[in-house]
Amino acid sequence: MEINEGYIQSPFTCTVHSPAFVLDVRRITIFILLIRPELEALLNIGSHTLTQSNQNSLLLGMLYNEEFELPKPGSKITFQGHKWFVLKKIYSGVFSLVYLLRDATDKRKFYAMKVEKQKDCERPVLKLDVAVLSQMRSVIGFPTMFVAGRTDSFKFCVMQLVGPDLRALMWAMPNKKFSPPTAFRIALQTLDRLEKLHDAGYLNRDVKSQNFAVGIGGESSVIYMLDFGLTRKYRSADGTRLKRRGCGPCVGTYPFTPLASATMKDQAPKDDLEGWFYMIMEIFLGCLPWHNSRINPDHGLTREWKQFARGAFRSEMLSSLPYEFSPIFSNIINTRFEERPRYQFIQRMLIASATRQGIKLDVPYDWQVIPALVNLIRKSTEYGPLPDDTETITEPEVDKEPIAAFQ
Repeated sequence: MEINEGYIQSPFTCTVHSPAFVLDVRRITIFILLIRPELEALLNIGSHTLTQSNQNSLLLGMLYNEEFELPKPGSKITFQGHKWFVLKKIYSGVFSLVYLLRDATDKRKFYAMKVEKQKDCERPVLKLDVAVLSQMRSVIGFPTMFVAGRTDSFKFCVMQLVGPDLRALMWAMPNKKFSPPTAFRIALQTLDRLEKLHDAGYLNRDVKSQNFAVGIGGESSVIYMLDFGLTRKYRSADGTRLKRRGCGPCVGTYPFTPLASATMKDQAPKDDLEGWFYMIMEIFLGCLPWHNSRINPDHGLTREWKQFARGAFRSEMLSSLPYEFSPIFSNIINTRFEERPRYQFIQRMLIASATRQGIKLDVPYDWQVIPALVNLIRKSTEYGPLPDDTETITEPEVDKEPIAAFQ
């Protein structure tokens, strides 16, 4: 479930027809939930994002209505001598869509194109992807962005194509969880991505396995961080930390949100690491104590679990994990708001844990050797025949500085 930054499914949102009214009711509902957790059962709120529930198709229709002319399979986009064919839609988010592109002159080259409404977009998020990826250019683990611009109907950016996300790969595993060597290597790589993002001055604020994906082809051993729609600058270009706010929005995906987000406090890099820790718990165990693939979480209870994890409940929460995870969690939650997280300490503890258990970290990843996962990655670039009557989107408006197209 996307808190504050995405729609929620409740009896109040299933019959209205105005997106603005839905937004107002959504915010009111979230406020009620924060002060009265016992009302959650009455509101019957689910745990999934808009794209994870067919019940939310009405709201998706509001966001992407008929007035929003989307690229169609077979459309050809031309820009400064480059030509791409739009092959298929590969992802539908709350505020953006992602398409698979193929180079018109080299059929072996594929790209991803993220699209957002040009007008009346309730929450423009593509500009954040453009800003972050522009700054993280050439940094390992962040997709390369090639061009960004706009047409009369939509804004877009063309970027490096990556494979399935970690959640999809995990669910494709026979027992719905990764092997220990793969789990440890995922933990190390995703920790590195967060450190690089924080060093660039950004908070992620939505750390979850769906926002990390594996590379394809020769890049299959690289894990990429995706989707920066909830990122926020926490320090200026000269390295000065922005002033701490008295309160902050409740953002993120609820099972993985840090306690600071759940209690509407301003967030810092340490809070990204708390969300990372919950994500890694799921990677190792296949579920969380307060959430799994079969049941929706009780949000009030989830908050209580995270609060009690600071005390006596910690040993129970971590009982199925290697004992090195206890000092990792303690270090994260005891880090001060203004303090730089101890990334290297966490890295050393993870490597020490793997070494103690005789787990090798130089073996192939699960998705490189398990047929079901290999097939899932292969399908990411499969597409049907293109229609004969292709539409050409010629020379869309693209600025030399990509961010300028989103001012």
